[in-house]
Amino acid sequence: MTWKQYRALDLLLLTVIALVLESINAFAFIAFGTAATFTLSVAGAIGLIAIFRWNLWGIVVAPIGGAGPILIRLIMGKPLTPNLILSATIGYLGLALGYLILMWLKKDKVRKKFYLLALYVLAGYIGLEVVRTLCYAGTELFAQAAISYFSWDLLNGLFAFFIVFIASKQANLVVDMKAYLTAISSSPTSATAHEEMHDRNKLNNDVSNSNYDLNEAALLDGGNLSPEELRALEEPFKKEGKKPNSFYLDQQKAEREYKEAKKKRKDLKDGE
Repeated sequence: MTWKQYRALDLLLLTVIALVLESINAFAFIAFGTAATFTLSVAGAIGLIAIFRWNLWGIVVAPIGGAGPILIRLIMGKPLTPNLILSATIGYLGLALGYLILMWLKKDKVRKKFYLLALYVLAGYIGLEVVRTLCYAGTELFAQAAISYFSWDLLNGLFAFFIVFIASKQANLVVDMKAYLTAISSSPTSATAHEEMHDRNKLNNDVSNSNYDLNEAALLDGGNLSPEELRALEEPFKKEGKKPNSFYLDQQKAEREYKEAKKKRKDLKDGE
């Protein structure tokens, strides 16, 4: 799988999750009659996670996820306006403001620091509410939309922070995917490491169980000499080892002469 294919698959999965959860939330809040004032949303949180993982490529997740409530309202026969459709979809592009935090600070630092992660989510939601409010620009509902988005809807920002914070504590979820995949590709996998260890152990066993003699000649030759060749090389040394040593013979002769001389002196002394 190529880099682009993996990115597309990952963004598609996040988009499907955002779309399904947003649709379920919209259906539940419309059914309970509270959708006119407040609707719980997770698209912003998932969108911020996608941006963290893939930079601005992740911005596509939340607008598509935001289309879920629009489809639910359409299916349930609820009123729709162009401004509402724009704010529920295009409005999520305001999350890109959070990306400025990631450009300013290192992602790993933002993920580990509580206040920096909160700043990242806050920046994204401020951008989100600004763009959503602008979707009502030029209408009589502009002021009402601004008040609604910067009051009730900011509760979703708090909910989003809770989701992103929990996600940041999970392994490899709120991470820079380019750096993460690069690190994986440059390090040996567990299977490779296991195979290398198996080969090393096999080599050690082969050497220890070998019938070849590990003498100096074999080591210098790289261990390629056969037993017959080793015996041929050692034969001259064995023959030389069987011959009497001249120094040893001289030493033995001197000891014999000394013993004979000592014995003669003793005999002469006893004869007196």
